[in-house]
Amino acid sequence: MAGRLPIFLAACYSHMRFNNAAPVIGTDGNAIVLDLSIGSRLRGEAVANLEVEQLGRLIDETMADAGTGFAFGRYAEPRDLYNNDHFASDSTAENRTVHMGIDLFCVAGTPVSAPLDGKVELLANNARKLDYGPMVVLRHQSDSDEPLPGTRVGAVTNSVPEVELVDRAIWLRESQRFRDLNYRQTWAFASAGAERVNATNEAVLIRDGHEVVGATNVRIKRIPFLRGGIAYITGGPLSRGEKWDNKRSLDAFAESLRALAREYVEKRHLTLRAVAPCGPEEWNENLSEIFESHGFARTERARDYFTIVLDLTRSLEDVRRSFLQKWRNCLNKSERQNLEVDSGTDIALLERFSALFGDFIDRKGFSVDLEPDFYTAVQRNHATEDQFFISIAVQDGIDTAGHVSSMDGDTCVYLLGASTPAAMKTNAAYLLQWKTIVEARERGMHWYDLGGIDPAGNPGVYKFKRGLNGREVRAAGPYELRPRGIDGLLTNAAETLYRHLVQKS
Repeated sequence: MAGRLPIFLAACYSHMRFNNAAPVIGTDGNAIVLDLSIGSRLRGEAVANLEVEQLGRLIDETMADAGTGFAFGRYAEPRDLYNNDHFASDSTAENRTVHMGIDLFCVAGTPVSAPLDGKVELLANNARKLDYGPMVVLRHQSDSDEPLPGTRVGAVTNSVPEVELVDRAIWLRESQRFRDLNYRQTWAFASAGAERVNATNEAVLIRDGHEVVGATNVRIKRIPFLRGGIAYITGGPLSRGEKWDNKRSLDAFAESLRALAREYVEKRHLTLRAVAPCGPEEWNENLSEIFESHGFARTERARDYFTIVLDLTRSLEDVRRSFLQKWRNCLNKSERQNLEVDSGTDIALLERFSALFGDFIDRKGFSVDLEPDFYTAVQRNHATEDQFFISIAVQDGIDTAGHVSSMDGDTCVYLLGASTPAAMKTNAAYLLQWKTIVEARERGMHWYDLGGIDPAGNPGVYKFKRGLNGREVRAAGPYELRPRGIDGLLTNAAETLYRHLVQKS
């Protein structure tokens, strides 16, 4: 048996040679051979224990370094890549370590041919971790009818997700399909936010063939006179389709990240930075894992998003019963004060709120990043379905408290609040919170996001929000992926210098 394998391979080679075997792929003449053996490194990074996406990225970058789109992996090479229980032997507890094939690495979209006539023996999607993914197996026969080794083509995809820049009309139509749409990802808000910091905004869809699997607004801030810069995504990319289950939505998020990394990091040499849409705790953790498996790293160069989320899929009675007793007592009191509430989406309501808010921050002595005037300007350009919802509490004909929220996708988000000393006596803020919850529930919202918390920096507001007894969650991010080489370093240095100058001024 010891000589069986080389003799068999010699026979295979002889058969292929005299039957004019076709090349499986046409290389560019510069193909390289990769070392994926035990203890090997690519671009200085150990290949053992890497996620598939990370290893794939390293292989792509190694080929690019060599000026080629092709590489080979060696036959009978001992490897420590198979660190998964699915690759354990049936008879022992040990994983296989020897690679029994020749790898042909090439860029997505490269035509692949069968070397000999044969028949399709297997067509499958091996979706387990470290497995082939979509795969085709061809079976060949020799002249003597002795079976030859099959041709196994793995990681076959029908299409590669691509980024498509779209205009306002297409964005408004397609973004409404996503349940994780949020105010940061509306056309009007994203455009105004970019203009405010002298950046540009790109609304993009991520398409896998004809299917839209993701969508996001990307804020582009270029470094003057240099190629680098930052592509910033907040509250995106969107991936929770209206009828998609969690797995499909997570897969769509991963596909979107890959496409965005190719477009902004690899092609445009920008640092891609993102804070994902916030959701339940398990969802946020899953998104964090996807970011990290795609080579993204946590960064402190953008704010994280820590908030309280209230489940609105319950009945209103159950929601109200879940409030902490003291908070519920304050709500009960507010309902006995004969307060009137004006609510809706009219600009006039936002203008009334702005007057309340100006007096409120003057009295409290603090500032906010985005003033009501910004939200008013956004409201003027918002599509009807994206309009902010405003509530004003009125006592004896005088406005005493206000509340502004967004209602996009399946989540209502508390944006701004303001109150007068008179409102403190009537607990009007409690009433406006409850009215907003009722409105969100009637609109089919599943969640009420209380708009962020800072327990150490703003304990009073945290205590108020904590009284609604929701769950404290943290969105996935901020994460970033930098381009290799000088572009990433220059972007990092330029941003550091800019922040230093801003602090000094």
